[in-house]
Amino acid sequence: MSWILLAIIAAVLMGSVNLIDKIIPSKFSERPTDYPLSIGILGVPVSLILLAIIIPFSHISMSGIFYALLSGGCFGIFACICLRLVYKYEASRIFPLVHMNAVFTGLIAFFFIGEKLTILQWLSIAIIVFGAMILSITKSSPKDKSTFLIKLLLLMVVATITMGFSNTFLKLAVTEGSVVITSTLRVLVLYSFLVILNSNKASWNQMKTWWNTKPRTAFKILAFNEGLATTALMLIAWAAALGPISLVTVILSTSILITVISALIIGKFSNTYVKEQPGQTNVIIKLIGSFLILGGVIIISII
Repeated sequence: MSWILLAIIAAVLMGSVNLIDKIIPSKFSERPTDYPLSIGILGVPVSLILLAIIIPFSHISMSGIFYALLSGGCFGIFACICLRLVYKYEASRIFPLVHMNAVFTGLIAFFFIGEKLTILQWLSIAIIVFGAMILSITKSSPKDKSTFLIKLLLLMVVATITMGFSNTFLKLAVTEGSVVITSTLRVLVLYSFLVILNSNKASWNQMKTWWNTKPRTAFKILAFNEGLATTALMLIAWAAALGPISLVTVILSTSILITVISALIIGKFSNTYVKEQPGQTNVIIKLIGSFLILGGVIIISII
């Protein structure tokens, strides 16, 4: 199967995952650490069981294990930052900013593994960055001046640099072992980081509340979402094994359309689920930024 098709399918799945990543904490969480902790609690045992099943049928070198663990660790740090930010900010603003990691993935992959991009491809990545900067502009009311969310942008730059390393380590890992075991090791470390970095008494008590509240709606939605995410991450690893990781990452940016448009539509009718900032100006800003990012993706995919 084509790596481009694999990346597109993964992008569609991740667009839905990103939206639910906002709905669950908006509806059920009382603090930023609740949702990341819940993901880790569910993901660690599932990953361990899957790992035990696939080990006899998979192969991976020691260097492959090392790179997979590094990739998962970087991914875990990135996920902690993003999931805490999405608790405070709108999903239609945070997740498009995530795709700035295409720039850093391209740079890191160039220096570490020798992947080369053309001038037009770098121009496309620059368009994506410009779109991300536009998404960092907010307007709280029609009478207010637009504000550049510099703190948000700086945090996202740190997160996306970390994710750039994660993507590059993933590419190195899949060249040293099978896709299934590489992806499983990676997500196991990811989930472990989410548990370690978000553990506190209040959040663990919140997990007990989610479990004891019938019919356990939060955990059911969470399980569905993590099923989508695990599938998407497996497809991403497969695409990385077949194609250049810098371009795989860029194609994944198409997930923003599903996230942004869905969040804006849901926010229009039931804003308690996504907590989108109302106002025509904010909608226009998000759409312009998102379509610039998508435009960069389209250009880089056809040249």
